Amino acid sequence: MEAYQQRFHDYLMSMVAPGNESAAEEILARCFGDQNAGAFTQDTLGKAVAELTPLLTPESVAKLQASADGMTRKAGW
Repeated sequence: MEAYQQRFHDYLMSMVAPGNESAAEEILARCFGDQNAGAFTQDTLGKAVAELTPLLTPESVAKLQASADGMTRKAGW
């Protein structure tokens, strides 16, 4: 895992509700794998956000959406 991926992983995992850690880890591992393979797309991001949202604490949902919006803008999607 790249250093920036580790930072993002830790940031996202800090928002996960207790008991949902392993499910969130699986989603993030898949996303980082797609990213490393050059296959991470806007669709991939949208699906990941949809899968992660129910795993988060309620107060973290807006933070995840803001992060996804920032990634979308940075990628130019």
